[in-house]
Parts: sequence; C-alpha cells; structure tokens
Amino acid sequence: MKNDKFIFGAIFLFVVGVFFIRGIVFLDPDFLWHLKFGEIVATSGIPRTDPFSYTMPSFLYVNHEWFLDVLLYFAYPIVGQVGLVLFYLALVVGVYLVGVYGRMEIGWKEYSVLFLLFMAPVSAYFGVRPQIASWFLFAAFLRLIFDQVSWKKWRLFTPLLFFVWANMHGGFLSGLVAMFIVVVVRSVVAKRILVVDFVLLLICTLATLGTPYRELLWREVWSSIADSSLRYRVSEWRPFVFAADVSIAGLVGLSGGFAWAYRRKMALEKITVYIFFLIQAFLSNRNIPLWAISAIPVTIEGFEIFKRQIGNGKETRERYLIAFNAVLYMAIFIFAMRAYLSLKDAVALREDVFYPVGAVQYLKQTEREGRMFANYGWGGYLIWKMPTEKVFIDGRMPSWENPSAPANETTSVMDDYFAILRGDLEFEEQFGKYGITTVLWNPEPARDSVSRFELLLLRLVFGEEAAKPGIDLGKELLESGWVVRYQDKNSVVFGKET
Repeated sequence: MKNDKFIFGAIFLFVVGVFFIRGIVFLDPDFLWHLKFGEIVATSGIPRTDPFSYTMPSFLYVNHEWFLDVLLYFAYPIVGQVGLVLFYLALVVGVYLVGVYGRMEIGWKEYSVLFLLFMAPVSAYFGVRPQIASWFLFAAFLRLIFDQVSWKKWRLFTPLLFFVWANMHGGFLSGLVAMFIVVVVRSVVAKRILVVDFVLLLICTLATLGTPYRELLWREVWSSIADSSLRYRVSEWRPFVFAADVSIAGLVGLSGGFAWAYRRKMALEKITVYIFFLIQAFLSNRNIPLWAISAIPVTIEGFEIFKRQIGNGKETRERYLIAFNAVLYMAIFIFAMRAYLSLKDAVALREDVFYPVGAVQYLKQTEREGRMFANYGWGGYLIWKMPTEKVFIDGRMPSWENPSAPANETTSVMDDYFAILRGDLEFEEQFGKYGITTVLWNPEPARDSVSRFELLLLRLVFGEEAAKPGIDLGKELLESGWVVRYQDKNSVVFGKET
C-alpha cells in the first residue's frame, strides 16, 4: 500500500511537471488578445463592437470569456506567466480530483492509471486558456448531477452555477446539454416526467442570459457550433480522424470497456452522457477534454464494480495485480508518448520560435502609412504588442458574419482571408480596399504539412474548397512590385510605397 502511494506520488509529480513546462513554454495566440481585452473592460467598460480589427469594426462583438479576461488583466502583472500556469494547472488537477474524491473502493494503482490516461490527451490542450475553467465547472457539475443524493440536496443552486459559467466561458452549453440528457434519461427510466428537473433546466438556461451580452451570447456560441468551415480551417476544431491522437486509446479502451461490460449496473444517464461526448470528441478535437472528463465517473465506477466482482481471494488478487501492473506500464508509456508530442508542440509555439518578435520591433520603430495585413496566427500577438495597430484578422473571428456590413468592411473576414490565400480574391484589390501598405508574413512559403490522406479526407468530408492549395503570397507580392523591408528567421515585412 505504501509502495502504491509512492508510485502515485512519483507519477503525479512527473505529470504535473510536464504540464508546468508546457504551460511556461507555450504562448497561446489567444492569451494575448484576452489580456488586452481585459484591460479595455477594466479601464473603459465592455465594448459594443469589435475594438481590434479594421475589417469588421462595426460587428457586434461578443466575448463570452470577458470576466476571466478582466481577472487575467489584474492578475498577470502580479503573478506573471508562472503564476497563471500554476493556477490553470491547479484547475486541471482539480478536474481529476473532483471526479475521484471520496471513491475509496479503488486503490492507488487504479488512481495512477486513471490519472495518466486522463491527463495524456488533455495535455495537448493545456496552457493559459479560459476553457480550462470551463472544464473544471463541467467536472463539478457532472459530479453533482450523477450523485442523486447530492443532486436533490443542491440542485437549486445550479442556476447560480450557470450564471457564473456563462460569464466565464461559452462551454456552459456542455453543462446544459449534459443536464438535458440526464433529465430525459432519468424521466424515461422512471416512466414519468421529472417536472422539477425540467423546470430547473429551463431556469438554468435563462440564467445564461445574465451576462452583459444577453441573448447575443447564444448567437456567438451557436455560430461556432454551426460553422462547418471551422472543421477544416482551424486545426483544433478538426474531426479526430485528422489528428488521430492515439493517446486517447487507453482511456477509450478502459472506460469504453467498463461502460459496455457493466452497462446493466451503471446508471444509464452516466453512460449516455459518456457516449454523447465521445461522439463529440470524434467530431471535433476540441471536445476531447470534455469527453475525457465524462470518462472519469464511468471509469471509477467500472473499477469499483470490477474489484467487487473479483473479491478478496488471494490467488485472484495476485492475478489481478500482475495484470494491472501491465496496464500501469502501458498507461505510463501512453502518457510519456503524448508528453513528448505536447512539449514538442509547445516549443513550436514559443514566442521566439513562432512569433514575429524582430519584425514587431522593426515596425514599432518605423514610420509607416496605411494598414497591415498579417498571418492569422499572429493576430493576437499583434493586438498585444502593437495595441494602436488594427489587425486584418485574429483568432476571435473565424465564425464572424455580418450581412449588413458597410461597403468599407467585410461580411466574413475568415472567408476573405482564405480567398486571398487561395487566389480566389485578388490581394491587390483587397489591399486597396483597406489601404494596406504593409504585409507581415512568413519568410518562406508555408510548407504543406497536410498529407495526401488528409487531403483526400478533406475532399470527401468538406468538398474541394477545403483541399484547394494556396498561392505563394510572398512571391506574388514581389512580382507585383512590393519590396522586402525587413526579414529574419520568423517573418518578413513587405512594403509598398503609398
């Protein structure tokens, strides 16, 4: 027993260390505009329209993470990157602890295996990111609603939970969906309508209107759900088949095996929620953490049932321990493999590796006229580093649509951005429309990292448009008379005489 505790402690420190290193190294592009938005709210109030772009400045901008952005703005000067990483790391660990707390029928080895298999796929999405707070609230809500005793005792407080949740992140919808599934399934099993719970579901939904954006919050959340183009334009939104993260295999196998084997012993609503979010994880990588959270209660209960079944016989227990040691080694291998990839990805998004650090310094020191067109992935960085410079596009805008946009704006900046890069829109015409005289771009043509298999899948799933190759923008600029003003290993600045 003491040895098992030591093993869990060693595994815990190893996993937490990996997450901490990733959080310190990884600079999320969205973190930067969140910081700037928090400053605007704290000093000037919530802006009604987009404060950062020149392509859609009249768009009714909804930031469903506004409250966390304000906290971020006040916390960052005090605790810095390290403090923020520790806070979000505590939330991720808290997600696991909320799921396993008080479940004493299983041992430390089982805790170790579940911790490794849960944290492996989640590591790919860790950073200073608002959605992690949503993960924690989702885990807490599942723990509450799956325990019928606690649910009856505390359910009247759930509208308050959803009010807070809606002001922190759009992930509140995952909680409402889970609640709907649970209430419907329990009604079917009980063969009667659970009126109180359905009324509570309605009140929780209405509570999400208690934000500065009111009903516009739902417009923003729905636009992301309904926008099928996100599934091929933004890697984190792509279906699982395009990433094929095998680190989820261990948790799928363990939790799915338990769900199937003990389907008659587990609560039907628990299995239904698990299956729903598993499907969502396969439809979009972004949902993998939500599914992993829903897998915790299924796996914990599966362990408990299994251990009760094998009993306390000496021979049976010895066989179980031998077999389970093999499972533990497999879980360690899976996490180590995923940790390597997660840290590698983090290094690729380190500030001095991915972002145009030198170009930004050059642009700050150079007098220019006109506006700038830049890489989509650098938009948040430019908002942070060059706050007086409006951007063409950034990570907030993939699903924005404004059919009534004035002539000097666009109805969909993401469509225009990709149309320019594919050559469907003449860049000179678009640059002239917005008065663009500077282009901040990659120093070499972006290497096509999409395999032939992925291109085939893109064509089959999303059509020819999704797999259409892009132009070499740098080459096109030079051939059109633009000149290189600055260049380093990360970026190149093209200029045009005004």
